[in-house]
Amino acid sequence: MIRACLCLLWLVAFAVAVVVYLDTQQLGFPDGHLTDLERAQIPLRYVFLAANIGVGCVAFYTFWFGKKTVKSKTVLMAFVGYAVLCAIVLAINCGLSLRFDDGVGG
Repeated sequence: MIRACLCLLWLVAFAVAVVVYLDTQQLGFPDGHLTDLERAQIPLRYVFLAANIGVGCVAFYTFWFGKKTVKSKTVLMAFVGYAVLCAIVLAINCGLSLRFDDGVGG
């Protein structure tokens, strides 16, 4: 059961990393213009992308090459840490969205 949770964490982290990367590549208007909000979000996205790849690599290593007796407390702490990381990034993104212009006109 513990190894299945590690595998799930690994898959989720890498799936989120792929989605964030693809979303970052499609930022801006067709002419290449970036709004103030998008310019502010790019560093946050790359930090979140790197964190997801790091979490995914650690979960992958622990799943395949770790000790056969991984403690459930360690896996629970990994899930909680990943949830806290996602919540922090979401809170920062919401703060950026309130502060900067998103380019929607009328």
